[in-house]
Amino acid sequence: MSHKAGVDFFKSKRDWSLRKDLILSKYLRPYLTKIATQGRPVLIVDGFAGPGKFDDDKPGSPLIICEVVRGLRAQSAKGSYKVWLVEQDPKLFDQLKANTNQFRDFMTAHNVTFGEVLTKIEKAVSEYNVFLYLDPFTVTGLAWNALDRIFQQVNHRQSVECLINFNVCALARAACVSLGKNFKDQIEDDIMVGESASTIATVNESLGGDWWREPFCAAQSFPKACELLTQGYIKKLRERFAEVCSHEIKERHAHAVPKYVLVFGSRHPDALELMNDAMAQSLELQARTEAPSQPTLFETRSTTLVPDQSDLDSSILLLGKNEQSRGDLIMSVIRNHFGMYTRPTIRSRIKTLLTLRKMKSRSGKLRINDDEMIKTI
Repeated sequence: MSHKAGVDFFKSKRDWSLRKDLILSKYLRPYLTKIATQGRPVLIVDGFAGPGKFDDDKPGSPLIICEVVRGLRAQSAKGSYKVWLVEQDPKLFDQLKANTNQFRDFMTAHNVTFGEVLTKIEKAVSEYNVFLYLDPFTVTGLAWNALDRIFQQVNHRQSVECLINFNVCALARAACVSLGKNFKDQIEDDIMVGESASTIATVNESLGGDWWREPFCAAQSFPKACELLTQGYIKKLRERFAEVCSHEIKERHAHAVPKYVLVFGSRHPDALELMNDAMAQSLELQARTEAPSQPTLFETRSTTLVPDQSDLDSSILLLGKNEQSRGDLIMSVIRNHFGMYTRPTIRSRIKTLLTLRKMKSRSGKLRINDDEMIKTI
């Protein structure tokens, strides 16, 4: 599939794209460092690479990925990495090759559709740990059954991870066209128009079946319809991945419909923890973007944008009623408040609660590690 945004999409990077890139870069470095310890080579695939960078010289995902890999290769001999960059459009591909030529010792650019390279990725899973970054302009480039051939290979030995830009707003509009349905609160977007998927079969192909039709038709609002599509897609991913999470990327936090939703799948809880921290930092970036121009006596932003520390303390104390290791407690907090608090923030609050004698460790010490058993007093 080509980039339906056209060349104008790559003139300059929008604020919400910066948050998406932050998540990719913040996750990729610790992930690659950790996965390299397994002793298997790693293949990173950018399935819809574009030109590599924007006209304002801000890096796109290909440059972000390649810079991370180059940095890791320079730091240590451990880890073997390959990068595949896939771009169908000939003009964008020429720019991509020029912008990434410096990485050709570990990077290969493919001037094909993502669908055409799927068979190669499927075969590579037996040899490589695979990370898929899939960011098409619309989700119609992601046929579920084709992707699922790769997802089905996830097991205790073979690692596949995916970070997908689920363009739910464009997909919901395509579903409306295919069903002849209109919502009074349906929105249009200046960079997400022109979705050509107007048949039920095409939407079914993207979502892996017609499970979406009944709840979509029953939805009373466009935001609710988008929410139902996202929930259903996440449910499909959970059939293959032990750990699945999502993060809404909005222009403004108060908006009812996101620009898109990043969905992530992995087999391992460590990956969920790393992605939580990356997505929490994305939320922090939006909070800074929406900060008042002048200091205020009280916090005026929503607690879903600027999480309340007292809420975190209450959650830790509630979840810590049964004795468990600090590591398990941190994971419980992450699962209950995904993308809200980073692991260092949670760990710091646990230490404070131990100091205040609201919690206690089995050893009685305040300086503990993740294996130490702790409990709320």
